[in-house]
Amino acid sequence: MLSIYFAPQLVSSGADGLVKVWTIRNNECETTLDGHLDKVWALDVAPVGTTMITGGADSQLLVWNDTTAEAEDAKRAEREEAILMDQRLTNHLRHKEFSQALNIALSLDKPRLALKVLTAIIETDVKEGRNPITSLREYIPKWSMERLGQVLGYCREWNTRARNCDVAMLVIRAIVSVLPAEKLAGSDGVPEILAGVTPYAERHFERLDRLFSSSYLLDFALFSMGSLDDATADHADFTTWETQSKLLLPPEHVDGIVGAIIRDRGQSKNVSDDDDDDMSTVGDSDSDDEIVDQQKQDVSSSSSSDSSYSSAGEAAEEKVEATKDSANDRDSSSSDES
Repeated sequence: MLSIYFAPQLVSSGADGLVKVWTIRNNECETTLDGHLDKVWALDVAPVGTTMITGGADSQLLVWNDTTAEAEDAKRAEREEAILMDQRLTNHLRHKEFSQALNIALSLDKPRLALKVLTAIIETDVKEGRNPITSLREYIPKWSMERLGQVLGYCREWNTRARNCDVAMLVIRAIVSVLPAEKLAGSDGVPEILAGVTPYAERHFERLDRLFSSSYLLDFALFSMGSLDDATADHADFTTWETQSKLLLPPEHVDGIVGAIIRDRGQSKNVSDDDDDDMSTVGDSDSDDEIVDQQKQDVSSSSSSDSSYSSAGEAAEEKVEATKDSANDRDSSSSDES
């Protein structure tokens, strides 16, 4: 092995015709230069340290220039461009400019961003009540065959996962519904891509068929239990139950034995008051008859209003009879005196 070093790197060449650059500090190979067809016997580095010359048994002298700085600048510019494109993509999605966003994602060769844009396009069509592939049918005729093969390659990768298979199948459906089969079959790589999509598509359709068949169990359960969404029937059932049920409410009037006692006491008090008035007043017998008739009417009205209070009415009649007897006694005594 022929070798020469210059700090902080080491350059080596060997019989395999390869020239390698090593970092002395960590003993790692930074790059491998493959330009000779035979053994490399000669190697030299320019004084500036950015140029190297090698000679081999293939009768070639090769000049190698250090392009590390240029490569780093190119990577930096590429990162800056990617950040700028991502920002533009986000702005286009925010303003629903899907055509520009999709072109940026495909030009950057970012399958994840392309999936995000296509999902947004499909969801927008669904929310507006249109066919999910209406907008895609407008974009596809503008694509070149190279761009079409790129999108189909993405769909093949997305279709391998159940989470993204719906978007992949919708995009493929839009493509085959817009472009004729002869054009797709004559494109390079398209038949092979579609052949790779078929097995996973069949697997997804079988899974959907099983889910659809299992959904009949839910229909049977709902049919057995009756309609669960009929709010009118539920309200009617509640109304029927409420009318037939005996709810415990506070009484609106006094009822029962306590009411009879209260009425009995009230009538007894009134009769006793009338009795006191009759005893303290001496008048004609006609006035006494009027008082008796009025008391009978009161008793008859109270007994007709509620038959359950007959005991209280009988007590009042006894009081009336007693009052009448006392009035007759007074009349007889006054006639004897006269």
